[in-house]
Amino acid sequence: MREYVLDIRADNMLADTCRSYIESGKMGSAFEVRGDEVGFSLAELADVQPMNLDALVNDWPDEVEEQQELDEFGLPKPRDCDGPYFTALNYYSEEYGQGDGMDEAVELRGFEAFLDKAEPSDFSDDVHGVYKVGLAQLWSQSTWENGFTDRDVEREQAALSIERGDLLTIRPLEVNPKQADGHDPLEVRDLGFAFFRGDAMLPYTPYHDYDQYLIAGALLTLNRGELVACLVRNNSCTGGDGVPVDKDFCWRVYTPTVEVLKLGATV
Repeated sequence: MREYVLDIRADNMLADTCRSYIESGKMGSAFEVRGDEVGFSLAELADVQPMNLDALVNDWPDEVEEQQELDEFGLPKPRDCDGPYFTALNYYSEEYGQGDGMDEAVELRGFEAFLDKAEPSDFSDDVHGVYKVGLAQLWSQSTWENGFTDRDVEREQAALSIERGDLLTIRPLEVNPKQADGHDPLEVRDLGFAFFRGDAMLPYTPYHDYDQYLIAGALLTLNRGELVACLVRNNSCTGGDGVPVDKDFCWRVYTPTVEVLKLGATV
């Protein structure tokens, strides 16, 4: 077990969600509220009973992924980004107006996204000690300007290092978080938790607001002896070299889809 202390006065997404969970009584039994601090015990992979996660992977549909051509760094040449366009203003449309406030609107959008990606196997819980929370997307971005700034190749290599079937664990940042692997990304600090493979922090954050809600909610409702993990389904790279307003601006975005799980769960 790994012991953590969270400062719920901190200016990050996890602390903010933690405050609302305390007020609503939704905190899991792994948590102990002590004034402005919350202590909790987070299980590690060695703490939970062995489980056959291969059974989950085998239930996934086969994916025929076209191999992307590699560049001079051995990184994939990106595909064009063709995802749906969405801004915060969409939440004020009639489609999301049926929700009671922004939180419910975000949850509704997340539910729609889940149904768009889900397969029949996503609705079955047939592995002992595993509770399926849902599907989420992560993202890691890299930007640079040709001739002016350097490309962060190491960051991209770290982002590309995860693949189908890999298991990532989620850990919060403590009251006085230490830098991991020599970096302390601002976006991770603002989030309040990070993704790890082993003890190595990965340069990933949740992609959408509903992905943040899903993962933070899974973390804060943990019971003693459980942990939250992500089983990687795929990882893709989109981006481009040059944009209409700046031909030197280059960008890459890595977006793995993951299955969010509670391990050691008894439900």
